Amino acid sequence: MASIPNLAVSDAYTLARRVFDQQISLTYAITWLAKNYPINKGSASDYISNFRYMMEGRRFTRTLNEFSMRYYFERITDEFLPEVLSKALIALMAHIEYYEAVQARLGRVTIMRTNRLIYDEYRQLLPVALRDNMLQIDLEKLVDRTQTRADIIRDLQNLKETDPTTVIISGITYSRDSKTIAQIKILRGFKCQLCGIQIPKKNGGFYIEAAHITPKRLRGRETPDNIIILCPNHHKEFDFGDVRTITRSPNQVSFLMNGVQHTIDLALR
Repeated sequence: MASIPNLAVSDAYTLARRVFDQQISLTYAITWLAKNYPINKGSASDYISNFRYMMEGRRFTRTLNEFSMRYYFERITDEFLPEVLSKALIALMAHIEYYEAVQARLGRVTIMRTNRLIYDEYRQLLPVALRDNMLQIDLEKLVDRTQTRADIIRDLQNLKETDPTTVIISGITYSRDSKTIAQIKILRGFKCQLCGIQIPKKNGGFYIEAAHITPKRLRGRETPDNIIILCPNHHKEFDFGDVRTITRSPNQVSFLMNGVQHTIDLALR
C-alpha cells in the first residue's frame, strides 16, 4: 500500500470516523483524500476501511505504516471506551496473524515486530479484566499454532515451582500460568469436561473457561491436576454450588455438585 503523508493521517482518521458515524459517504471520503493528498483511491480506501474494521474488531488485510497505526490507536484511546480499544487491538492482532501467515506460505519467516510492539503497548492501557482476557485469547492462538500435542504434554509434565513466572512468545511477554491454562484448554479440546459442549466464537475458535479444583485463594496451583475446563454455566455452578470432593488423585477427581456425582479425567494424554 502506498504511504500516506503524515500530514494527511489526521484528515484520514477524521474522515474515517465520519464515515463510520454515517455522517458522510465512503465515496466522498475516498475522493476527498485522493484529491487533497498525493495518494491513490485504493490507499485512501484502506485508511477509511481499516478504521471500521478496528471499531468492529474484525481483521483487516491492508497494512498501515507505523506513524498511521500509532496515530489511529492514540485517537481511539482518547475518544472511545476501553471496550472499543479492545476491539481495535483484536483487529490488529488478527491482521498481524494474517500477514505473517501469508508470508509463511511464501516461504518467508516474517514477524511484524513494530505492529506487535504497538499491540503490546496499547494493550497495557486496558483495564485488568479486559487485558487479561485478551492475553488469554492471544496465548491460546499462539500455543495452538506453535506447539504440537506432544509439545504441550511435555511442557505440562515438566512444570516446576521454580520455573520463571513469565514467558516470551513472538516478542510479547505473558505469564507462565496463563500459558499453562491455554495449553490445558487446547489439550482438552476446548470442551466442557462435564457436558462436552464447545462454544464457537464468531471470529473463530471456541470459548471455554478454566476452573481451579483448589481455589487460588487457598493457594491452588496452575497445574494440570488442579485445573478443569468448564463451560460458563458449569463453571459458575462449580464455584457457587454445593461441591464436595469424593476422591482425588493427580489423574482424576470425583465430586458431588449439588447432589450429582461427576468424575473428571485429569491425565495428560
